[in-house]
Amino acid sequence: MSTIKGMIVDGRLQPHQRLPSEKDLAAALGVSRPTLREAVRGLMALRIVEAKHGDGTYVTSLEPELLAEPIDFLLRLDKENMALLGETREVLESNIAQLAALRANSDDVSALQASVAQYAESIDNMDKCIEIDQRFHAQVARAAKSPILASLLSTVSMLARKSRQTTARSADIRRQSDVDHRQILEAIQAGNGDLAAKAMRQHIHNVLADSSYHDPGATHEQPV
Repeated sequence: MSTIKGMIVDGRLQPHQRLPSEKDLAAALGVSRPTLREAVRGLMALRIVEAKHGDGTYVTSLEPELLAEPIDFLLRLDKENMALLGETREVLESNIAQLAALRANSDDVSALQASVAQYAESIDNMDKCIEIDQRFHAQVARAAKSPILASLLSTVSMLARKSRQTTARSADIRRQSDVDHRQILEAIQAGNGDLAAKAMRQHIHNVLADSSYHDPGATHEQPV
């Protein structure tokens, strides 16, 4: 499995590329065909490769959201891990906001201003607020000018989507998020990294304080 992942990492296999035939790939890797099949099954479970009926096995898109699906499933089996995910958001996003305050350019600020205004205009539309909130946090990450942190946030955001769906049902939380977003924006505009980190940390805390992460009796209903 590690050898095939290495081929993807070093670029010998690209997203959406078809893997060589089982016979050829086993020979190239110096392993038996049963061993190769077992490795491929493991990669399928991790959403790294996928089988297309009658057409072979392909590398997936490798998008963070897709690769995070197995982790998402495991998190839903353990409420303690879901609570730890909330802590992860607080640590990750507060530091991203700090960098954004130090590195944001005028285009970044304009994009954040637009999202803040759109969120306020959509405060009574739960689905729209979820969409804009995700965009706002992604824009903060882009303003931080750190592709690795942005990628990590993309994965964490995917894992936290159930929390957003839960908290966004509350009009009070949506209104508080509107206030929080403005404070984060103001700190980034002012170039104040410490204040931006504090504002983001408080925002995550405000949201998660009333979410099912912190409710031992809450259920995490999901479609089958």
